[in-house]
Amino acid sequence: SIDNNAKGLPVQLVSANLEDNAFAIALEFTKPMQMTDDQIDQMAIMVNNESIGVKEIFTANNSIRLILNNNLYHGDSIKISYSPGNITASDKGELEAFSNVIAQNNLAAPTWIAVPGKVEAEDYTLQFGTDTETAGDTGGGLNVGWTDPGDWLVYAIENTSDSTNLEISFRYAAES
Repeated sequence: SIDNNAKGLPVQLVSANLEDNAFAIALEFTKPMQMTDDQIDQMAIMVNNESIGVKEIFTANNSIRLILNNNLYHGDSIKISYSPGNITASDKGELEAFSNVIAQNNLAAPTWIAVPGKVEAEDYTLQFGTDTETAGDTGGGLNVGWTDPGDWLVYAIENTSDSTNLEISFRYAAES
């Protein structure tokens, strides 16, 4: 038996984009990639000039998705760097180093909700894992449902008063 130790040509980063879910960055390369979670620390991600963490990665064809520890926002500046390590393409071609590559952030600007005022559950700016439906009661509008552990909602709130004491009330429904 003969071992094949051939390496393919180097692989390069083509593009980097923040996904609409606001917590994943999609990296596109010149060929199919191999990367594992134990190689995460070889990628440095800076958001607004501060280092942020990556929870996990997914590879598919010519792309790697970096799942971030926290979601990002409209206007965040995202830069990604890779110092030579052991990340390779499927053909064992080594990933070439890159520095301060700007990831496109196409998140829409939020619609700010002034308080004091009424903030309804469905007025979120970003969400993960939830959905809305028409409420069954009179004047109910929409409700947010299908929440599970780890799901979240983000609201763009602007306090237009000098008051630091605001009252919050909730309407909720549950199966039991």
